[in-house]
Amino acid sequence: MTAGQAGQKGKDGQNGKDSKDSKGADQTNSASQALALLPRVDGAWGSGRLLDGTLVSAVVTDDGRYAIGAVDPAQLYAALPQRS
Repeated sequence: MTAGQAGQKGKDGQNGKDSKDSKGADQTNSASQALALLPRVDGAWGSGRLLDGTLVSAVVTDDGRYAIGAVDPAQLYAALPQRS
């Protein structure tokens, strides 16, 4: 928190923490919406979303694991542990 943010409303009056963190909620919603735009993929490792770019690829699994690299998505899938 910067000095300029210290006086903003939303304090709970007891411990000085924000009683409602709307910025964090907005960021979570934005991240969820962005992930929802990516194509769904699945394999022995589970399921998730794929970002397949020119320079980098990334897989974010439904259970929170991820693999990122400047490689083909197949190599990312191989790097993720299989789910039994």
